[in-house]
Amino acid sequence: MEKSTRELILDQCFNAVSQKGFIALRTDIEIKKLGVTKGAFYHYFEGKNAVGLALVNERIKPYYLDLWKDVLHHSDIKATYFDLLEKEKRRVNAQGVNDILCSMAAESDLYDTDMREALAEFTNDFLREIQSAIRSAKTHGKVVQSGDSRSQSMQL
Repeated sequence: MEKSTRELILDQCFNAVSQKGFIALRTDIEIKKLGVTKGAFYHYFEGKNAVGLALVNERIKPYYLDLWKDVLHHSDIKATYFDLLEKEKRRVNAQGVNDILCSMAAESDLYDTDMREALAEFTNDFLREIQSAIRSAKTHGKVVQSGDSRSQSMQL
């Protein structure tokens, strides 16, 4: 299935942000690499911040939730968690990429309410997933019963 122009723009910008960070993202350069006109770009996005918001909602959030899915639903959450951290560390070092979520959170406009809300929603969704996994692990005796699951999820 052929990707839409919007999808191509998001993919290109996702790769650029993971390589250089959000501040360094130049949408004009990225769409030029794709051969996409500025008019087509502005048909889909009002500007760089709109691309950033789409990246959080459509690329970053699904990426991280999928990445952590195995950890969160594995019977040995602790071992799987450390395995994931090692794999991600190797991936980042091998590809020379940034943690795109950290980049978006640190480098996006502090006054962009939509971005702050999207990042907060992502964080809350992610914490709920972790809490659910911790509760399940407690039920199966894989995690110590002491402490509430929210506090434990915040530590992860």
